[in-house]
Amino acid sequence: VSTKDKSADVYVNAKELSLRGSEIIVNVEKELYSASTDLIGDFNLENIAVAIGLAFATGYDIQKSLEALEHADIVPGRLQRIQTQKNISVF
Repeated sequence: VSTKDKSADVYVNAKELSLRGSEIIVNVEKELYSASTDLIGDFNLENIAVAIGLAFATGYDIQKSLEALEHADIVPGRLQRIQTQKNISVF
């Protein structure tokens, strides 16, 4: 499992990281998947890689794992976006 080593069995790469969320590409044994999530930051990319690695190792469906990720709840207080009147990103 890696976010840096493209030769890993499970490799997760950010197609786009922004303050609004992440577009990711997941390579599981050379099969490519893509997903979107509200999770932001490099550390969440690493968390996603571990989660997908665990799904792969236990035989869980990767596509279903990624679909669940697209609807993952943000933990309150952990890079939680606060709404502002001027549409400024505050966490």
